Amino acid sequence: SESKEKVGVLRRASTMIQKFGSVPEYVLYDTEEDALASGYSKDDLAQFRQLQDTFATLDTNQSGFLEHKNIHDFLAKTLNREPAKGEVECMIGELDKNQDGKISFNEVLELIESQDVLEKKNLPTSVKIDLKKADERELTILIIPSTGNCGYLIANALAKVPNFKIRCGIRSGQSHEGILSLLRKHAKSWNGTNGNPDDKFELVECDQNSAESLQAALQGVHRVLTYVPTNRFSKWFEWTTNVGKAAKAVGSVEAVYWISGQNLSLDPSLVSSQEEQRVVDAMVLGEDCGKIPLVEIRPNSIVSNVYAMREMIMKEGKMMLPFQPSAPVAMVHPTDVAQLTASLMALPKEEITNKPHTIYDVHGPKVDTYDNVAKMLSWAIAKEERRGRKRMSYRSNLIAAFNEADTNGDGILSLEELTVCLEGRGYSFEQTVEIFRRVSQDNDSGLTQDQFVDQLSDYIENKEEAPIAAFAMPDEQFAGFATTVLGMNPRDLELLLSVFSLINKGDGSEAALTMKENFVAICGREPLGAEDWVRENVGAFMPSHWDLVKTHAREDLCCKTAYV
Repeated sequence: SESKEKVGVLRRASTMIQKFGSVPEYVLYDTEEDALASGYSKDDLAQFRQLQDTFATLDTNQSGFLEHKNIHDFLAKTLNREPAKGEVECMIGELDKNQDGKISFNEVLELIESQDVLEKKNLPTSVKIDLKKADERELTILIIPSTGNCGYLIANALAKVPNFKIRCGIRSGQSHEGILSLLRKHAKSWNGTNGNPDDKFELVECDQNSAESLQAALQGVHRVLTYVPTNRFSKWFEWTTNVGKAAKAVGSVEAVYWISGQNLSLDPSLVSSQEEQRVVDAMVLGEDCGKIPLVEIRPNSIVSNVYAMREMIMKEGKMMLPFQPSAPVAMVHPTDVAQLTASLMALPKEEITNKPHTIYDVHGPKVDTYDNVAKMLSWAIAKEERRGRKRMSYRSNLIAAFNEADTNGDGILSLEELTVCLEGRGYSFEQTVEIFRRVSQDNDSGLTQDQFVDQLSDYIENKEEAPIAAFAMPDEQFAGFATTVLGMNPRDLELLLSVFSLINKGDGSEAALTMKENFVAICGREPLGAEDWVRENVGAFMPSHWDLVKTHAREDLCCKTAYV
C-alpha cells in the first residue's frame, strides 16, 4: 500500500553506480515535486504509475500479490508482447523461492527490468533523421566502411529517408560476416518493397586502398562518408585522400564526410595532430582531391573502445587501459557520432557546401573517467547476473549452444566439447572444469542437455560478484599488446600513444567540452553519456547473454563487438 500512496519511479543506473551489490529497483518520494526535483521526469512518474495501476487491476483481492495466473496478463500488458510458451513459469520460478505461487510488486518490477536488457523497447537510442530538415533531392550516398560501428548505424538511418539511396562499402574477405548478414537482411527488407527501387540499399565492394574499386563504387554518388580506425592512424592520409581522388574522378560527389578525432583541436603539436592536418590540407587545398567540400566530424574518446578489452573484462575482471583510468575524459557515445554524422549527411546541399572545410566536434554531456565506467559496468553485470537469466529465452539460447557443442551428436557433452563451447563465451578452463565436475563425478562422464542448462544457469546465478578494476598499462606493455594482438606497426603505435598523452594530461576533458558545436540544434536531442552506453551494452560482457545478437533483436551489439 505504501507504494500506492507515495510517488514512485524506477531507479536509474546513474543513481546507483557507487553502490556495488543489491539495491532497490525503485525509489519513493512523498510528492511529485520531490521526484521532479531529484531529476526524474513526468514520463518517469507516468511509467511507474502505469505499472502500479496494472498491478492493482490484476490484484483482484487487494492482497499486494499476484497469483501465477495473473502474471501472464501483467507481462503481456507491460511488455507489449505475448510471453513465449513456458516463459512465465521460468520467470516466476526464478523469484518464487518459497513456491507459494505469489509474486509481490517488488518482484514483478524485477521481472520487468530483467527483460529490459533484451527487449526491443529498450534497444539503444537509435539514429533518427529529421525528414523536415533533409535534402528533398534524389541522392545516392556511399558509406565506407558500412561494417564498422558508426558506418552501420549511419547507413541504416539514412536509408529511412525516402529519396535517398544507400551504398554500403564492404571489403571482400575482411568485413565481419555477422555484420554482412545484417546488411544483407536490411537490403532484402528495403529493396523493391513499399515503393522503394530495387537498388535502395546496396552492398558494394569498396577498398579505401584501391582507386579502381573506389571509383566504381562512387559512380553516381552525391555524398560519401569515410573513416579509418584509430589503430590504423598511419593509413589516415593515404586511405582518406584516395577517397578524395576517386570523388574528383567521378565528378558527381558534392561533399566528402570524414570522421577523424579531436586531437588536432586539442593539441596541434602532437604527431597525430600533424598527421590529421596533412589529411585536411590535401583534401581542402590539394588539386588531386578536387577541392570538394570536406565536412569533418571530430569525436572525442569513444566509450565503446572498452569493447577491445571485452575478453579480459569477462575472464579476469580487469580493464587495462593505455592511459590513467582516473584521467578526466569527455567521452562520447558512438551513437552520438553516428547521429551527428547522419544528420549532417542528410542536410540540403546549400547547408553543407558553402565552406571548403567545416568542423563539428562531438563528445559526451559531461566529463567522466574510465574508473567510473568500470564501476558502472561492475554494477550492471552484477545486477543482471544475480537474476540468473533463467527465462525461457535464455534457456532456449543454452539449448542451441548445447546442440552446437555436441559435435558427435550423442546428446552428451564431454569435457573437451564443453571447453570448446564455453571458451568462446568468456569462460576460463578452470571455470569450465568447475561446471563440469558439479555434475560429473568422474572425468569420463559428461553432461546431458538438462544438466548443461541447469548447471550453467546455477553457476551464473551463484557466481561470486567481484567488481571490475581499471588499470593503466605501461607503454611497453601496451606496445607489446598493440603489435602482437592488434597488429599495429611502429608508426601506428607512435601516433596512437600521442593521442593517449592528451588524455593523461587532462586535455580530453574540460578543453574538449569548450569546443561544443550545437549538437542539440542539429540532432534534436541531448548527447548520451557513458552510463547510457553501459546500460545499453551490458549484455555483450556477460556469459549469460552470449549469442544475444541472434536471439533478442540486439543486432546493434554485433556491430559494436566486431568493430573495436
